Amino acid sequence: MRVACIGSGLIGSGWATYFTLKGLETTLYDIDDDKLDEAVDRIKSNLKFMYCENVIDEREFNRCLERITTTTSMEKAVKDANLIQENGPENYDIKRSIIKNIEKYGKTDAIIASSTSGLLVTEIAKDADYPERIIGAHPYNPVQLIPLVEITKGDKTGDKYIENAVKFYKSIDKEPIVLNKEALGFISNRLALALYREAVEIVERGICSIEEIDKACCFGPGLRYALM
Repeated sequence: MRVACIGSGLIGSGWATYFTLKGLETTLYDIDDDKLDEAVDRIKSNLKFMYCENVIDEREFNRCLERITTTTSMEKAVKDANLIQENGPENYDIKRSIIKNIEKYGKTDAIIASSTSGLLVTEIAKDADYPERIIGAHPYNPVQLIPLVEITKGDKTGDKYIENAVKFYKSIDKEPIVLNKEALGFISNRLALALYREAVEIVERGICSIEEIDKACCFGPGLRYALM
């Protein structure tokens, strides 16, 4: 199976690292070669960490790099991809523009999965020719280490594309969770921000210092969460 990563920043290069670790032929796209060179260096660093921790050996390290192709051509990036992971900036207009280009050159049955961390899929897919195959697939960072993927659907997303996406992510050892309805911030970020909001309020009210907040989390519920 071939996958494409559109956008080679922190999330895009994280996805590319993970895909190649799972044996997938991966094409990484960005608008210029400098960005791609930076992404390859980041991927090498990710893989070096895995090597140093004895997760992969030298042979697999080199094989992972061989599985990655970089390009500034959208047509080359997506024409043979079964799943296209879109990793553009958190901006509706930019994501819509990227999707229009993907649809121009990609397979008509390929899943287009946006790595958005909070935008609505309905809005991202608003101008798409095939909105039924556009989903949200928000990874938790660092992508190559954390298994969670939050799957969201827009008003026109087809159920079969959600089902196929869940099967795909499970097949590469991710833990996909599916939202029944769209919500800004999805699930995990909303839970994390609830704790953050409480921490900010407690400090602002003068109940305790920032240092005490850190200790309260690290030496209390933080330890318990890790075990639970």
